[in-house]
Amino acid sequence: MVEVENPITKEKVRFYLDPALKRNLDKLKIKLQKKDQDVVIIIDGNEGSGKSVLAMQICKYMDPTFCLDDVCMNATEFKNAVMGAVNHKALDYDEAFTGLSSRSSLSQVNRMLVSLMMQMRQKNLFVVVALPSIFLLDRYVSMFRSSALISIYQSRGRHLFFVFNRKAKKILLLEGKKTMSYAPTIKKLHLDFKGEFRGNYVMDEQAYRDKKRKALEETEEYELDKGKVVRDKMIYLLHKEFDLVPRRIEELFEKHNISLKQRQIYLIIKKVEKEVEKKYGKKENYEEKTSKEKTEKANEEINWRRKIPKGNG
Repeated sequence: MVEVENPITKEKVRFYLDPALKRNLDKLKIKLQKKDQDVVIIIDGNEGSGKSVLAMQICKYMDPTFCLDDVCMNATEFKNAVMGAVNHKALDYDEAFTGLSSRSSLSQVNRMLVSLMMQMRQKNLFVVVALPSIFLLDRYVSMFRSSALISIYQSRGRHLFFVFNRKAKKILLLEGKKTMSYAPTIKKLHLDFKGEFRGNYVMDEQAYRDKKRKALEETEEYELDKGKVVRDKMIYLLHKEFDLVPRRIEELFEKHNISLKQRQIYLIIKKVEKEVEKKYGKKENYEEKTSKEKTEKANEEINWRRKIPKGNG
């Protein structure tokens, strides 16, 4: 058991920390303080495996002032936390890829992580990134900038983990990418740095769960709103480009088991029409502009073709 006291609030927290893990974290503390570097630790595992709890325990041990405000639930929170952090601060990017359904969203998070690496190094930050799999991370972050990977698994109700150092992590990323499997690398390298942790929260558990639930709800709402925008534009295009009336669009959707009534379709078309008018002016002006653009484009193509020299036959 370790006991950590917040120097500001004088609040004390006791929790179990694996002895081998503790020894290695003590070495990282020296690295942060004396070698003017930052430390990035990756923790991955299945949903509900306890990676968020372990991430917070490690951050609390490394930084006694670590609190709920330092647990970041999305890219914006993490960016703001890094930019506003004092030197040697510990930050937890919790479930970095949860709720992200598109490849572009994954790319955005990876680009953000890469862009913040310089700030993290200048401030000698200790950062833990918790996510479902290390294979989701950008290669620069996962292979070159992170110090270690802690991979969590459960066995007979116990929370266990393997630790991959830089060398083992590199082999895992190179050899396990195709199958996203950890077992062959663990067996090949005979990894003996493994340990156990317990599900003790180092902060108010209910407050943490409330913050996480709110973040997930906001992510889901954003994804739903984005999906509705695409759907509405598609309906408008069916009406505009193919002259389909709402009744015909309803019939088309029913063929593909999409439930959307004629009245809803009519309102969607009118809503998008207003957005188009707001952007391009009145409907007539928009149609006139579009027609003019098409004519100009056609004339340009005709003139371009006239300039092409004819063959000798």
